[in-house]
Amino acid sequence: MGDIMILNFAKLLRKVVPLQYFVGRFGGDEFIVVAEGISGKEEAEQLVRNIKEMILKFNGLRGEFQINYACGFAFSEDYPGAGLLDLLNEADLKMYADKQLTKQGKAR
Repeated sequence: MGDIMILNFAKLLRKVVPLQYFVGRFGGDEFIVVAEGISGKEEAEQLVRNIKEMILKFNGLRGEFQINYACGFAFSEDYPGAGLLDLLNEADLKMYADKQLTKQGKAR
């Protein structure tokens, strides 16, 4: 069942994330989006809202199979001189903070 949910999440991501951005699986149940040339934080935040809306729709249609997720992102402009690995680490920290908020029942 876990593999099916991972596949469903991957399909949902690909539907929401514009084709010019890279989407890939990054570990067991983690995914990465590399949005080189994104217009700014507002676009990234809108992308996150779009993903949330798509997941809510998916979960509304599938009562017994719910996708739960957490997300985080980092901008290279906020970390001058940082490499991709540094940005991944920052995004990962934010993702774990989001996961804690979700577990506490707090809205994102």
